Amino acid sequence: MIEDPEEAIDIAHDESMNGRRVRIHRALPHFVHFMEDDDGHQIETDPDFYWIVDVFDEPIPQRFTETGKIREL
Repeated sequence: MIEDPEEAIDIAHDESMNGRRVRIHRALPHFVHFMEDDDGHQIETDPDFYWIVDVFDEPIPQRFTETGKIREL
């Protein structure tokens, strides 16, 4: 699980450039930690969600669309 979205994008880009199928999605943390501020209010200390990068070894199937652009099936 990755906290920084820029890091998740970099990983996904690198893997997709190697011909792998990549999916990025978000997941909520299993545990959320709280701390109290000076007024007694609870503050979340963990991120709201994590980024997950799924990488699949099979190549990405592609074909040409009507406009001539390649799209993923």
